Amino acid sequence: MRTQQLNFRMLAAEADLDVSLLQAGGVLDADMPRVAAARDRIAGGDHHFIEGASQTMEQIFEVGRALNREAQLDLVAVDYLN
Repeated sequence: MRTQQLNFRMLAAEADLDVSLLQAGGVLDADMPRVAAARDRIAGGDHHFIEGASQTMEQIFEVGRALNREAQLDLVAVDYLN
């Protein structure tokens, strides 16, 4: 899954909206405060997305170890479905 798609899904989930509304630009004016608040909550986090279907498990572990040295990681999610 591409980074933009992941961002849309995070924003939609946090704002409790259907992701297709965000992708199509169909968010109602009444929903915009929820979208803005969700955006602010997400922006406060530290997210790293690494695109590339050819990553081996060892490469994923190495990236995780490097990121963990910079700041304590709370979660690593791997999406193998491309």
